[in-house]
Amino acid sequence: MVEVVEILYPSGSRPDRPPLAAGKTARLSEAEHRQNAHLVRELTSLMRVSQALNEAKDLGTILSIVLDQALSLVGSGEGSIILIDPPNGDRLWIVAERGLGPQAVEAFNNRPVHIHEGSFGRVLSSGRIVEVADTSTDPDSLRGVGSQATEVTNIPLMTQRGPIGLIAVNGLPRDETVRHMLTILAGIAAVAIDKERLHQETTARLAEVSTLYTLATQITTSLSLNSVLNSIVSILRMTLDCRACSIFLIDARGEYLQLEAASGPSVAWKGIARLRIGEGISGQAIAEQRSIYVPDTHQEPNFIFFDPQIRSLVVVPLIVRNKAIGTLSIDATQPNAFDEEVRLLAIAAAQAAVAIENAELYESLQRSYRELEHAFDELRRLDDMKSELIQNVSHELRTPLTFIKGYVELLRDGQLGPLLDEQKAAINIVADKTGVLCRLVDDIIGMLQADTEQLHQAPVCLTDIGHAATQAAQASAMEAGLDLIDEIPKELPLVLGDSRRLGQVFDNLLQNAIKFSDPGGTITVRMRDEGTRLRAEVQDTGIGIAADQLSRIFDRFYQIDGSTTRRYGGTGLGLAIVKQIVETHGGTVGVESELKRGSLFFFTIPIAPMGYR
Repeated sequence: MVEVVEILYPSGSRPDRPPLAAGKTARLSEAEHRQNAHLVRELTSLMRVSQALNEAKDLGTILSIVLDQALSLVGSGEGSIILIDPPNGDRLWIVAERGLGPQAVEAFNNRPVHIHEGSFGRVLSSGRIVEVADTSTDPDSLRGVGSQATEVTNIPLMTQRGPIGLIAVNGLPRDETVRHMLTILAGIAAVAIDKERLHQETTARLAEVSTLYTLATQITTSLSLNSVLNSIVSILRMTLDCRACSIFLIDARGEYLQLEAASGPSVAWKGIARLRIGEGISGQAIAEQRSIYVPDTHQEPNFIFFDPQIRSLVVVPLIVRNKAIGTLSIDATQPNAFDEEVRLLAIAAAQAAVAIENAELYESLQRSYRELEHAFDELRRLDDMKSELIQNVSHELRTPLTFIKGYVELLRDGQLGPLLDEQKAAINIVADKTGVLCRLVDDIIGMLQADTEQLHQAPVCLTDIGHAATQAAQASAMEAGLDLIDEIPKELPLVLGDSRRLGQVFDNLLQNAIKFSDPGGTITVRMRDEGTRLRAEVQDTGIGIAADQLSRIFDRFYQIDGSTTRRYGGTGLGLAIVKQIVETHGGTVGVESELKRGSLFFFTIPIAPMGYR
């Protein structure tokens, strides 16, 4: 700009060459006026652009406004806006153009062009306008990217985070003022573009969160595997607006991927499509446990086409606890369809994998439950058959054993004639063994009756039952050289029970104590009130029970000494019958013992309610 100074002269004076000085001043003032007017128009235009950018509703509108203003400043009809996409990436994409045409844009975007290449690299690294007066002689000019321009001006789009792209205009600015205007425009544009991209990114993240929330809600409402799989593919296909969404799962042998769920055209391949681990994109994703994006299947020489319409594909492995169980994939009929969806699909796959494993575990548990239920029913049926067989055999044995025992007693008493001493000894052995068999049959029948026979419950005096059983066992105790002591109190509450069965409990416990106590020992019977129950105890000073056998002492047919040379006889049913009768009464049974220091067997029976007393 030229500074013009207007000079004022005194009235009547004649300065040197006044006409020339006046004409020059007039011309300079006129030029300066035109320049200032042009500058005001450009600044006003930029203000309007800034306002329009603030009011723009989408990125496309912003790009169009910026590009039109840049072309207007340079006086060009051809140019483009090129952005780094994704923002932290290294690739350039034409996102808006004027005059280039779709073929030039496709050639540039498909090359691809990176941020360090050509004059683009210079402008992005320096952050300053780069002008190329002749592209044919510029060593950095790119070939084969569609543009035929001979003059190019590149204006960087800079933000506080760094460059986001550039404005490329065919032609050169006419003066420094235009360059300054382009710099101002680029600054305004960069802020607007960055703001809108951040808005779009935030909106996309909110959409992702919404999608993931919907997905999580749907797949956790059911534990049916088919329901979970169908929910996953349906929600993702609808949300991502893709051609199809599919789930492959590894088979039981771990050799193949089988298509188990699909939404869209791929559903026709359900149950048919199979891939070996490592085969195809899905097999590769499993083998390498990583997400794979195929922008264009036609550029992938080893791509396996289940459907020739597929042009782009994303496959994400389903991994639970570092173990791959399958793949989740989406596809489209256009190339480069999923540049932004890989991250979302990876997060969704993590959710889906857990839901699928939970559903598979639930169904496995359900199958195991049904199998166990069937096995239990079969065991119960076999147990019923066994009990019925034992009962029938026992009843069939009881009658002939009664006759055998009777005739053996007649023979031993000499009522069928005199016997020699050797015959008497043999008959005594037969009589003893017959008694053993009779007791065995009685015990088996008693056990079966305790299982199946209905109790005749009524208010009974447990103390009377205990006294009677102790009195009845006195003879056996004396014969064994034992002291049997009755310490049962006289007055205790009644219990609700079957007196005959409860008497059997006392009998079995007393017989057990007598059997396993050495001569000179003591057996004590006690009873006490515990509030809601009566507790009865039979304590002996016998051989005791080892700690590792206490948990099995009440099992059927269990013998402390199970060898063929055991010292103590018996069927091993006495304590099992005690447990069965007591538990049928709603009571509990237990034992406290120490080897060679005796044992204390006890049982509890609920006290009869007040209305029964």
